[in-house]
Amino acid sequence: PERMALFSRRAPALQRLGNRDWKTEAELAEIAAELRQDRPRPADAIPLCWHQDAEARRIGTELLLHKPSVALGLSIVELGMDRPVRDRRYALQVVALFADALASETVERLVADADSGKQRAGWELVLLMRVGAVRNRLLERATREAPTGVRLAALKVMGESGAATTMVPLLIELTGHEDWRLVQAAFEALAEVNDDRVLDVMLRTLSDGT
Repeated sequence: PERMALFSRRAPALQRLGNRDWKTEAELAEIAAELRQDRPRPADAIPLCWHQDAEARRIGTELLLHKPSVALGLSIVELGMDRPVRDRRYALQVVALFADALASETVERLVADADSGKQRAGWELVLLMRVGAVRNRLLERATREAPTGVRLAALKVMGESGAATTMVPLLIELTGHEDWRLVQAAFEALAEVNDDRVLDVMLRTLSDGT
């Protein structure tokens, strides 16, 4: 009987967390401990991404990151697409915490989808990934293939993160683009780079009066 009572108390832990069925911090800590011990299916914890309580979101994120996968990442993004902007961004931030290989594959699957909303979500995920070679590769691709708004954001991230130093040829190419917004963003990213090729472009631009 004691074991059965213990099981029945633990079984609804995820539901109790989702319903905010706790009154004290101690009760919340007990729910979290049960979840860490029982480890429910990560997919069942996805709704916690947009829980109103910050601690519940944190616990949910911990559960999702315990056993991440591309399939889980896709589910998180897809379920978040119809949510308010804040919730949608948080869902993307969770997937961005996946290991680079998993996050990268999730991006590839999303941008290859026929649904334009999923494509955009994939490009936005790139902007949130951890700094490194994998994100730099995807940033470069985003500046070539993504919608203009995302391309501009990618160029800004390049300049702020130092990634521009590895993408000088691409940025120089964009200074000749027909869209003045991309041209301006490319120059702003190049302004963070100490490279003779950049100086040549700047001088040539000034001499041309452009």
